[in-house]
Amino acid sequence: MNLFRPYFDIQSWKLKKLIAELLTDERHILIIGQTASGKTTFTKALLGICTNFLVLDFNDEYEVLPIKIEQKIRDCFGIYLRLLEPSIPQEMLSLLLKYEENYDEALLQASALYDLKVVNALRLRRNSFNRIRENFRYEIPVVKLNKVDIDTRIPYAAAVIADRLAFNREPEAIIIEEAQCFRDSLSFLAEEGRKRFKKLIFVTNNPSSIPEGVLYNSNVLVFRSLPVIKFKLGILERWFRPEKLRQGEFYCIIPGEKIRKYRVRL
Repeated sequence: MNLFRPYFDIQSWKLKKLIAELLTDERHILIIGQTASGKTTFTKALLGICTNFLVLDFNDEYEVLPIKIEQKIRDCFGIYLRLLEPSIPQEMLSLLLKYEENYDEALLQASALYDLKVVNALRLRRNSFNRIRENFRYEIPVVKLNKVDIDTRIPYAAAVIADRLAFNREPEAIIIEEAQCFRDSLSFLAEEGRKRFKKLIFVTNNPSSIPEGVLYNSNVLVFRSLPVIKFKLGILERWFRPEKLRQGEFYCIIPGEKIRKYRVRL
């Protein structure tokens, strides 16, 4: 049973056709818009025809099935670390993963090559990941991160994403609400997702946090936004007025095609 099917069924044939095209396109999807502009409703409509998906729900906006399937976080520390510490030198990451079974030894060797503050920060990351593995179970297909303390939601979300990338090789759509929280890791996430058969749907109200590599290599949906998004996207047409969009209206920007305007029924 797909609880989101009704959101898809009430849409116009034009929007249904667009959703089907977006899901079959190999590129990821980036959804930009202000709060209450219609982003989440569109995402639910999209999920209405997805057979395999996972939602990171930060704000308790998605329905869940009465029957809950729980998944344990497995040992995917390498990807978890890349998501939270994207600036870590590749040599250090390789060293940490080489001694993954003896992390203290890895840190000891790293301390001879890198700043001690960095090494200690990574030790804290490992300790926090171990606590998440011991105490956290996430529910499929909607991960209710609003139940987690606000200060630890991002590490928990990173652990879930890392687990899906490392161990679930089935084609899957992953909806990442509050995508701006992973701003420095989005390029890595997009590339790894593509390699591992994941269709990523990034949802954000802060386009300035989105790396150009993600912005220019995704199909972009622009809901009501400030005018600055025009320049961020490099669009100069005077009729492109995202600040004038009504709730539910959005522009669809697919590379190589004309920009088209749609409306999602709320």
